[in-house]
Amino acid sequence: MMSHKEKRKEKKRIKAGGVADEGGSGLDLGFVAAEATKRKFKEHLQPSKNKRHKKDDEPKDQDAGAGPQRKAQALGAWNPKATLVKGAKTDASGSTSLLLFYQYIQPLWSEERKQAAVELVTKAGAELNLGGRVRIAREGFNATVSGTHESVRSFADALRGFDNHFKKTDFKYVDELKNDKAFKDLKIIPVAELVFYGVSSDKAMSLLDTVGGGQHLEAHQYHELMKQPDTVIVDVRNHYEAEIGRFVGQEKKGGAMYIDPKMRKSTDFTAWLSKPETKKELEGKKVLMYCTGGVRCERASVLVKAELGSTVKGVYQLQGGIEKYLQTFPDGGFWEGKNKVRWDFCVASLLYSTQLDVS
Repeated sequence: MMSHKEKRKEKKRIKAGGVADEGGSGLDLGFVAAEATKRKFKEHLQPSKNKRHKKDDEPKDQDAGAGPQRKAQALGAWNPKATLVKGAKTDASGSTSLLLFYQYIQPLWSEERKQAAVELVTKAGAELNLGGRVRIAREGFNATVSGTHESVRSFADALRGFDNHFKKTDFKYVDELKNDKAFKDLKIIPVAELVFYGVSSDKAMSLLDTVGGGQHLEAHQYHELMKQPDTVIVDVRNHYEAEIGRFVGQEKKGGAMYIDPKMRKSTDFTAWLSKPETKKELEGKKVLMYCTGGVRCERASVLVKAELGSTVKGVYQLQGGIEKYLQTFPDGGFWEGKNKVRWDFCVASLLYSTQLDVS
């Protein structure tokens, strides 16, 4: 853990434009990522009219006919290597599209099949000029990718051709974004878990087979259930995300109580869940769970069912996450955020939490 003095020093460094250390230097990465992401949110939601981009931040042109530059770098014990495809180009006169998705695989892929997926994404990313971040595990994919309208859809088609699981994937597209929302590089990261709860894929699959996951609810169904007083809403995002926006409007109408576990990182969830006060707070309730796009709830809902069992009246999760809810309720519904930020917040959250490895 960083001391208060170290945190103040690190906060000043981040404010000055420093980059979070993804290696094993001993930094409190939860704190670093939180501060960096909050700065990124502010830049996205309240951009300076006179802000000028440094040339170093612009994509670098590649030599004609040259392939993408790739390098492997250490990212810690649970994702030891990443393939970096540098220099995704954007058309200054055009727009950017985002592709957001996750897909769990059952039964688990072999290590060889996982490596084949890494190679597919590396090749497709270079050919289609994609940027973003793709996490690949034996249990599946978690990705946020930017490119042209056509290229992100071609990437989804390539995945459907690679494995039948992707034929049922909920691929989410956000089109007509400004090019400054595009990722300049594509990072492909082999991981042990798509969301790092500290539970092995084999154990997660065993729990899933035993207790199952939460019941998926469409946005309008979730909205109706939030109105019920015997219900609680558990925010599965990190605390700094919850500070920017959350579901609390229903409480004013006697509906579900909102709960923020105050996580700095996903591994804090299991510790919060095991506390006696948490179990007492959730006992006898219908437990609603949500996150930005849905992926964090997939495993978190299994952990809740495994830990609490029949002491709760049911476990439910928001299909498609906040992103889908805000599309269904353009006025915000029960969502409340600072400066009445809704869709812009969602895009910023998806972009920057993905960039900083904080899910």
